[in-house]
Amino acid sequence: MTIKINYESTSEIGTFIKLTNTYCIVPATLSKKTLFKIKNELGESFPIVFSHTLGSSCQGRLIVCNSKGVILPSQTTTEEFTFIKNSVPDNVVVRYADENLSALGNCIALNDFSAILSPDLSKKTENLISDTLGVEVFKSYIGPFSLIGSYCIFNNNRGLIHPNISCEEQDFFTELLQLSLRTATVNRGSENLGSGIIVNDWKSFCGQKTTQSELHIIDTWFHGKNL
Repeated sequence: MTIKINYESTSEIGTFIKLTNTYCIVPATLSKKTLFKIKNELGESFPIVFSHTLGSSCQGRLIVCNSKGVILPSQTTTEEFTFIKNSVPDNVVVRYADENLSALGNCIALNDFSAILSPDLSKKTENLISDTLGVEVFKSYIGPFSLIGSYCIFNNNRGLIHPNISCEEQDFFTELLQLSLRTATVNRGSENLGSGIIVNDWKSFCGQKTTQSELHIIDTWFHGKNL
């Protein structure tokens, strides 16, 4: 089931929140109302990590993570790093990225097996992602866009991708990731799927502005029983 939430007054929830199969990272400033909705869906025992990395609320934009690991910007303080390390499950590896681009979440889309990276990222970061997150790494644009994490979102089973890519590109990414993909929008026509949706293998959340038709597509695609 897909649930609508906001972060403060914005529907760009993926900018602020990261969701994996084993934990969820949220900004320390998350409202009690939104926190209640998330906990109600994920379960009281599901680990929620209240992060203040770089003193920012934009944790979804700054952090790259999956069930196996977390990669933090190089500017992250020792205190912030230690807090994340002590808050995620014990088997999750936490490392720094020595990368000029701090908004790594915008540049990478991934699940527990594969990652698509912006071609702008360094070879060193590519190797770090592969080793820390245990994924096969591919560098590619989505259409003309290098901010991969903004224009697609996927779990370990299915994914959504920018609505204006060609059928050939969609087939290419389907084959590359070995995932079923379809195009979609969120938040009343927004193409920024990574900003408007967070998802794991059994739950998804989208921005409050998402229309009923968009919600139906998102929910049916990720959670439909007869697909």
